[in-house]
Amino acid sequence: MPEVTVNIYSRSYRLAVSTGEEALIQRCADIVDKQMKAIREGGKVINQDQIAVLAALEVAYEANKNVQKNSTDAQRSAAEKDAEIARLKARIAELESRPAPVAAPLQASGPDAETTEAIERLCRQCEQAIYANMSRGAVL
Repeated sequence: MPEVTVNIYSRSYRLAVSTGEEALIQRCADIVDKQMKAIREGGKVINQDQIAVLAALEVAYEANKNVQKNSTDAQRSAAEKDAEIARLKARIAELESRPAPVAAPLQASGPDAETTEAIERLCRQCEQAIYANMSRGAVL
Protein backbone atom coordinates (compact mmCIF):
# COMPACT_ATOMS: atom_id res chain seq x y z
CA MET A 1 0.00 0.00 0.00
CA PRO A 2 1.53 3.38 -1.00
CA GLU A 3 2.31 6.03 1.55
CA VAL A 4 2.15 9.80 1.30
CA THR A 5 3.53 12.46 3.61
CA VAL A 6 1.38 15.57 4.02
CA ASN A 7 2.02 18.79 5.92
CA ILE A 8 -0.84 20.27 7.88
CA TYR A 9 -0.38 23.27 10.14
CA SER A 10 3.42 22.92 10.20
CA ARG A 11 3.32 19.22 11.10
CA SER A 12 4.11 16.25 8.88
CA TYR A 13 1.87 13.19 8.73
CA ARG A 14 2.79 9.97 6.98
CA LEU A 15 -0.33 8.20 5.73
CA ALA A 16 -0.98 4.86 4.05
CA VAL A 17 -3.32 5.39 1.10
CA SER A 18 -4.96 3.36 -1.63
CA THR A 19 -3.09 3.17 -4.91
CA GLY A 20 -3.79 6.22 -7.02
CA GLU A 21 -5.16 8.27 -4.10
CA GLU A 22 -1.91 10.06 -3.26
CA ALA A 23 -2.72 13.28 -5.14
CA LEU A 24 -6.25 13.41 -3.73
CA ILE A 25 -4.99 13.03 -0.14
CA GLN A 26 -2.41 15.75 -0.77
CA ARG A 27 -5.10 18.14 -2.09
CA CYS A 28 -7.30 17.39 0.93
CA ALA A 29 -4.39 18.04 3.29
CA ASP A 30 -3.73 21.35 1.53
CA ILE A 31 -7.36 22.36 2.07
CA VAL A 32 -7.22 21.51 5.78
CA ASP A 33 -3.87 23.30 6.15
CA LYS A 34 -5.17 26.47 4.50
CA GLN A 35 -8.34 26.39 6.62
CA MET A 36 -6.40 25.96 9.85
CA LYS A 37 -4.06 28.84 8.95
CA ALA A 38 -7.05 31.06 8.08
CA ILE A 39 -8.65 30.32 11.47
CA ARG A 40 -5.38 31.06 13.29
CA GLU A 41 -4.91 34.30 11.33
CA GLY A 42 -8.44 35.32 12.31
CA GLY A 43 -7.02 35.66 15.81
CA LYS A 44 -10.12 34.51 17.70
CA VAL A 45 -8.94 30.93 18.38
CA ILE A 46 -5.49 30.10 19.71
CA ASN A 47 -5.78 26.51 20.94
CA GLN A 48 -4.51 24.09 18.25
CA ASP A 49 -7.16 21.49 19.06
CA GLN A 50 -9.92 24.05 18.59
CA ILE A 51 -8.34 25.25 15.34
CA ALA A 52 -8.22 21.65 14.05
CA VAL A 53 -11.84 20.96 15.03
CA LEU A 54 -13.10 24.22 13.50
CA ALA A 55 -11.12 23.59 10.32
CA ALA A 56 -12.54 20.05 10.06
CA LEU A 57 -16.02 21.40 10.67
CA GLU A 58 -15.60 24.06 7.96
CA VAL A 59 -14.26 21.55 5.43
CA ALA A 60 -17.10 19.12 6.19
CA TYR A 61 -19.64 21.97 5.95
CA GLU A 62 -18.34 23.06 2.53
CA ALA A 63 -18.29 19.47 1.27
CA ASN A 64 -21.89 18.91 2.43
CA LYS A 65 -23.00 22.18 0.89
CA ASN A 66 -21.47 21.11 -2.44
CA VAL A 67 -23.14 17.69 -2.26
CA GLN A 68 -26.54 19.32 -1.62
CA LYS A 69 -26.02 21.82 -4.44
CA ASN A 70 -25.02 19.05 -6.86
CA SER A 71 -28.01 16.98 -5.78
CA THR A 72 -30.36 19.94 -6.28
CA ASP A 73 -28.78 20.71 -9.65
CA ALA A 74 -29.13 17.05 -10.69
CA GLN A 75 -32.79 17.00 -9.61
CA ARG A 76 -33.48 20.23 -11.51
CA SER A 77 -31.70 18.87 -14.58
CA ALA A 78 -33.65 15.60 -14.37
CA ALA A 79 -36.94 17.49 -14.03
CA GLU A 80 -36.07 19.65 -17.04
CA LYS A 81 -35.19 16.58 -19.09
CA ASP A 82 -38.42 14.84 -18.01
CA ALA A 83 -40.41 17.91 -19.07
CA GLU A 84 -38.62 17.98 -22.43
CA ILE A 85 -39.31 14.26 -22.95
CA ALA A 86 -42.99 14.78 -22.11
CA ARG A 87 -43.16 17.72 -24.55
CA LEU A 88 -41.53 15.67 -27.31
CA LYS A 89 -43.83 12.69 -26.67
CA ALA A 90 -46.86 15.00 -26.90
CA ARG A 91 -45.53 16.42 -30.17
CA ILE A 92 -44.98 12.91 -31.56
CA ALA A 93 -48.51 11.90 -30.55
CA GLU A 94 -49.88 15.05 -32.20
CA LEU A 95 -47.99 14.34 -35.43
CA GLU A 96 -49.00 10.68 -35.42
CA SER A 97 -52.67 11.59 -35.00
CA ARG A 98 -52.69 13.74 -38.12
CA PRO A 99 -53.88 12.09 -41.33
CA ALA A 100 -51.14 11.15 -43.71
CA PRO A 101 -50.73 13.69 -46.50
CA VAL A 102 -51.93 12.50 -49.89
CA ALA A 103 -49.43 13.05 -52.62
CA ALA A 104 -50.93 14.90 -55.55
CA PRO A 105 -50.22 13.37 -58.94
CA LEU A 106 -47.58 15.20 -60.87
CA GLN A 107 -48.99 17.30 -63.61
CA ALA A 108 -47.02 19.16 -66.16
CA SER A 109 -47.96 22.79 -65.91
CA GLY A 110 -46.29 26.16 -66.05
CA PRO A 111 -42.56 26.35 -66.69
CA ASP A 112 -42.15 22.62 -65.91
CA ALA A 113 -44.42 21.74 -68.83
CA GLU A 114 -42.18 23.73 -71.16
CA THR A 115 -39.08 21.99 -69.82
CA THR A 116 -40.70 18.57 -70.16
CA GLU A 117 -41.76 19.34 -73.71
CA ALA A 118 -38.23 20.48 -74.63
CA ILE A 119 -36.75 17.29 -73.15
CA GLU A 120 -39.21 15.11 -75.07
CA ARG A 121 -38.36 16.98 -78.30
CA LEU A 122 -34.64 16.42 -77.75
CA CYS A 123 -35.25 12.73 -76.99
CA ARG A 124 -37.13 12.31 -80.28
CA GLN A 125 -34.30 14.00 -82.17
CA CYS A 126 -31.75 11.70 -80.52
CA GLU A 127 -33.81 8.61 -81.34
CA GLN A 128 -34.17 9.72 -84.96
CA ALA A 129 -30.41 10.32 -85.23
CA ILE A 130 -29.61 6.91 -83.74
CA TYR A 131 -32.02 5.09 -86.04
CA ALA A 132 -30.74 7.03 -89.05
CA ASN A 133 -27.17 5.99 -88.26
CA MET A 134 -28.23 2.39 -87.68
CA SER A 135 -30.03 2.20 -91.00
CA ARG A 136 -26.90 3.45 -92.79
CA GLY A 137 -24.87 0.74 -91.07
CA ALA A 138 -22.94 3.07 -88.78
CA VAL A 139 -21.56 1.56 -85.59
CA LEU A 140 -22.21 3.36 -82.37
